[in-house]
Amino acid sequence: QITIYLKTLNPVPVLSDTLKFTLFNTAKLEQSILRNYQENYTKFSDSTSLILCGIFILAGILNLLLFFTVREKAYLYFALLTLFGAFSYAHGLYDPEHVNLLLSEILLRASYLWAFFLFLFVRSYLQVPKLYPRWNKWLLVNFGLFLLTFVGLDLLFPLFRYDFVYNRFRAFVGLEHNLVYTVFWLSFIITIIIFLLKYRQKTRLFLIGILPFTLVTTFQVLLRVSALFITSLKNTVNGDRFFFGYLNGISLLWTTAIISWDLFKHFASQEKQITLEKLEKEQLAREKEIQKRELIARQKIELEKQVQERTAELKQSLDDLKSAQSQ
Repeated sequence: QITIYLKTLNPVPVLSDTLKFTLFNTAKLEQSILRNYQENYTKFSDSTSLILCGIFILAGILNLLLFFTVREKAYLYFALLTLFGAFSYAHGLYDPEHVNLLLSEILLRASYLWAFFLFLFVRSYLQVPKLYPRWNKWLLVNFGLFLLTFVGLDLLFPLFRYDFVYNRFRAFVGLEHNLVYTVFWLSFIITIIIFLLKYRQKTRLFLIGILPFTLVTTFQVLLRVSALFITSLKNTVNGDRFFFGYLNGISLLWTTAIISWDLFKHFASQEKQITLEKLEKEQLAREKEIQKRELIARQKIELEKQVQERTAELKQSLDDLKSAQSQ
């Protein structure tokens, strides 16, 4: 909102002190300013979403190709994470202007699966089932609650958006939704903290990539929990989705870049290890072949020696026989 003040001075007595004139139309100015703001906001939002979407798609394709090579689940989960992240920031392609309102909302909520695959990737990459089997059981329960909430409240419940069922249970659904997602992200944060404290050296590059997103998530969880008790924070949580959305996008972009590099290094290390093992096997095969040839050569020499000795014995026997006959 812009307030414009017009101050006039009338030094000539002939003119009335109440003389007013309009420099420009205030209503038109407000509309022009609002229109320019909306256009700039839309251009910036679309450009940023397009950049994030493109980067996430490239990262997803790269990690998907690596998965088909090494067949490790961590690559598959990370590829799905980035592809669903790209789907999330491509919301302009399936917003209500292009598709049905209900379909648009369901697709938007389906794009939130990037969070689920992020947690699956972290669990797989850090080998939580092997190192912390009890904590892994809790994570499995957490994943189940997340999927039930996601399918029941995020995908199916919008079908009743305009039905009395939605209006009757809206408060309960909102509370359960916030509770499940808060517990989900708290479990994610605790998992990162555990490995930050105990396995910092082994997972250094991974932690460097995931920590910014973890800090952003921690801030959002604290803000969401505080909003349950402080009414004034509800407007902040609900009104700053643009800010939080792109804050998540930037932190996930950092996470995608660093962890993709880490996964590529891991892939290169595996390829090098496989090559070395292959060379060792070839070297071992050559050594065995050489040993076999040497053994055959020694056996041949030994056989020739035995033949010569046997021939000498036979010759000596013949000489002895001839000598005996001559007597």
